[in-house]
Amino acid sequence: LRNPSIEITVLRRINILGAVGDPGIYNVDPTVTIAGALALAGGVTPNGNQDRIRIIRDGVELTTGISERTTIGDSPIQSGDQIYVPERGVFQRNTGLYASLISAVAALTIALFLR
Repeated sequence: LRNPSIEITVLRRINILGAVGDPGIYNVDPTVTIAGALALAGGVTPNGNQDRIRIIRDGVELTTGISERTTIGDSPIQSGDQIYVPERGVFQRNTGLYASLISAVAALTIALFLR
């Protein structure tokens, strides 16, 4: 071989936890986005809150403004870190149910008041 070229990409080993389909440890290329890493873990579940993704290192939450489009290489994520997707709150998960309940109570109250 003349002038051989070798490229080495160092993967980051991260733990993806919380409201994802298949939580666990994943080896991620730095060019992968946060959304791509979450997709490797089965994606965010319907109860997951992807707007509140947290990065945890050694039990301490890192304060950072990352989005799903941020690449692993452009984020502060290092090997051994955790990406945690919390569940949405009860009200957020059941917005339709609460809206129906409130409208039913309002309709009943108006009907009783107008009697």
